[in-house]
Amino acid sequence: MLLRRSSNYAVFTRNHWAENDGGDVRLRSYRSAITGDEQPALIALLGACLLLLLIACANTANLQIVRGTARASEMSLRAALGAGRGRLLQQIATESVTVSLLGAACGLVLALAVVEWARKTYQFQYARFNELSLHPAVFVACAVLAIGTGLLAAVAPSLAGLRDSRHHRPSQGGRTVSRLRLSSTLIVAEIALTCVLLVTAGLFLRTFRALETAPLGFDPSNVTSVVLMSEDPSLSGRAARIIMERVLNALSGTPGIQAAASQTSVPFSSFNLFLNSTFALFGHTVPKGSSVSVSLISDGYAHAMNIAMLQGRSFLPTDHEGTRGVCIINQTFVRRFLRGQQALGNLLQFTSDDPKDLDNRFMKAPLTIIGVAPDEVAQGIAADSQPTVFIDSRQFPADSEAASIIFRTAPQFVVRSTLPQGTLEREIRSVLKRDAPVMAEMSIQRVEDAMQNSLRERRLGLRLASIFGFAALILAAVGIYGVLAYSVAQRKRETGIRMALGSTRTKAMSLILRQVGIMGAVGLLLGMAGAWPAGRAVRSFLFGVHPLDTPTLLFVTCSLLLVCAIAAAAPAWRAAKIDPVEALRSE
Repeated sequence: MLLRRSSNYAVFTRNHWAENDGGDVRLRSYRSAITGDEQPALIALLGACLLLLLIACANTANLQIVRGTARASEMSLRAALGAGRGRLLQQIATESVTVSLLGAACGLVLALAVVEWARKTYQFQYARFNELSLHPAVFVACAVLAIGTGLLAAVAPSLAGLRDSRHHRPSQGGRTVSRLRLSSTLIVAEIALTCVLLVTAGLFLRTFRALETAPLGFDPSNVTSVVLMSEDPSLSGRAARIIMERVLNALSGTPGIQAAASQTSVPFSSFNLFLNSTFALFGHTVPKGSSVSVSLISDGYAHAMNIAMLQGRSFLPTDHEGTRGVCIINQTFVRRFLRGQQALGNLLQFTSDDPKDLDNRFMKAPLTIIGVAPDEVAQGIAADSQPTVFIDSRQFPADSEAASIIFRTAPQFVVRSTLPQGTLEREIRSVLKRDAPVMAEMSIQRVEDAMQNSLRERRLGLRLASIFGFAALILAAVGIYGVLAYSVAQRKRETGIRMALGSTRTKAMSLILRQVGIMGAVGLLLGMAGAWPAGRAVRSFLFGVHPLDTPTLLFVTCSLLLVCAIAAAAPAWRAAKIDPVEALRSE
């Protein structure tokens, strides 16, 4: 057999339970233990920041295009007076970088406020959040990014206009079409990037919903877990088990407590003791090297956790040491090793290759399968269910080395009660002080609270993805509106001529809507293509959701099309309200 203890700080593995030199120790770095769970979420956050930066660059470039059009005459005049292309680019870049640095300064002020809020709000929920601060290197990086973004957004869209201004041969219509084409290309890129962010946020939301509704195999409501540890290193396994039984009897007899039980590894506990063993199944072929998880529980565990047996019965008070050995298996065990065949009545026997194993006498006795329990969540909601064998803790030999570890190291209890949590904790501590004075309390917590805490990293990822997705959606809407408003302004004379020749206001609106429809369709196609690698990149966060989840893709498509339609409504209405006489007169 193999015993593995795990807590929030270390993992220790010892083979064969016997006192030998064949054990091995698994080491885990302090950084991995403290920040390992949050690291993937932070990497996803950086990726979302990059996408938002690209969207912001596209919007800034579009603003520069509009501004360049408005200053075309000024640039032509400067070029005619002898200003070189480099001088004109320097002026445009200087103005753009100044605006970009001002925006970065405002962003840093906002970031300081957000970081302070996050530090105070989440310092007790996430690892090292109490140390959150903005390092001076962040200010330097933001300044460099602001300068680079300003240069990229200003210089690239201005090159074509400056080339035309330098040679004094631009046609207003050709220049307008060229710039509209560039603006439309940038909007398509914005829609595609927004689509990627929204799909990622949708996958996180669907994952979180799947985790909240995942079957646990038990009812966590009104259940409190208790984890103890012996303060007496010389306490024997039999003495520790006597203390456990005394505590269970006292808790069960306390007014307001409906049930109490023990288990070696309570779901969502802060300290877990995992037991594994190879085994033989009489009358069935088991793949060589197959092993199962072993969980020691008391006879009232099914009642305390409100577990409905799928077949057979749970343990009874008459199942104790010295009686015929019995066990309960879970659904995964049936599927993997019995392949749906009848489970009740089969004989199971644990095996060991260590001749010095002190628990061989227990392993040599076959156990009769008396029940099948639903798969119980043991190592996290998103973890795969393992084939598990449940044994009545009173049937386990109390004088073995394993018993001294199991019953002394971290005895765990579950208590079902409708008492107020504060009252229940006082009752539990009173029982422990009276009946288990040599046991120290490690934790007393509601199982529902522990379950919610196990989802906190995913909840953080969901919140961050949702915030960035919403921000991207707003930026895309602003960009679409800007491009369409610019398009309506530049095509005012063309629209006036069309309407003077008999075109209707409906057709004028359809021109704008067709333009946004084409941009939206192309952007969505590119976004869906980019959503596949994005979904694959965050698949370690997903649970019960495919990286290309159809409902998520449909929802994102409808949302983006709706935003595009809303952003296009005002420019389309403005195009329909153009007076052909006024449009031609202004030209």
